[in-house]
Amino acid sequence: MKFNNARVPKDSIIGKEGDAFRGAIKALMVSRNGYAGIAVGIARGALEDATNRAASRKQFGKSLLEQEWISFNLADALVKVEASRLLTMRAAYMLDKGIEALTEASMAKYMAAVTAAEVSRTALHIFGGHGLNRGSKVERLYRDSKIMEIAEGTNEMQLMAVSRALQPKK
Repeated sequence: MKFNNARVPKDSIIGKEGDAFRGAIKALMVSRNGYAGIAVGIARGALEDATNRAASRKQFGKSLLEQEWISFNLADALVKVEASRLLTMRAAYMLDKGIEALTEASMAKYMAAVTAAEVSRTALHIFGGHGLNRGSKVERLYRDSKIMEIAEGTNEMQLMAVSRALQPKK
């Protein structure tokens, strides 16, 4: 649909005339950071479930959590979850203060989406076949994590937005 020479009455204009692009950018910053927060929650839930499962499941005479490769995978997951959380909080802080945070929100959304997918996949591995049961919490978290890589801009779009910050200022 295209409108040429359309007239909009002054009392029907939302915001200031000519300010729509800035409004759209602000909406993107807020929504991307919101999705980052959701992805952090998914990752934290998957990490908590995987840690509890690894602590309670025995294999070769000790808990999975005592197996070095499992504990290292969970430690790596914890680092990434905390990094994602902090990036998300930083962007939220900037938005609360009225500071433009498009790059920061894109970094948070990218990192949190990647982390949610990685951590929920690790949780699936720790749960084994039980984690693949349709309707299990871990299976749901994994499915939910995948939408975080797509919604409100794919991971590649987030990287494109972040790469603009690397360009020399004109």
